Amino acid sequence: MKTLLAEFRSKSSVRKVREACANSLPTFSVLELATGGCLDSIAAILSGFRHLGGTEDVSRPLGRLKARLFEDLTGERCLGDTTAWKEWISCVKQEVDYLEQDNLVLITALLDQD
Repeated sequence: MKTLLAEFRSKSSVRKVREACANSLPTFSVLELATGGCLDSIAAILSGFRHLGGTEDVSRPLGRLKARLFEDLTGERCLGDTTAWKEWISCVKQEVDYLEQDNLVLITALLDQD
């Protein structure tokens, strides 16, 4: 896993991710549950997905920091805690093509593109 993550990081940069986010071509959408450190967000973006939002437990300082990181990186809103879905689900206005909650799936898909 350590080698896999190091390889992923070496292929990516924040600039490259932001450029991919700026792409206005039609693409699949992703709603990300528990955004964490945004490694899965980066993988989704570089794999061609467009975020519709994400969730994170913002009741604690670390969760608020993760939420800000997600919002800064993706340009989309952190909707709050995953378990409070009834409060934020109406904010998701587009169809969700992929509901993401397992970052290893997207990381593996990205690394297999080469």
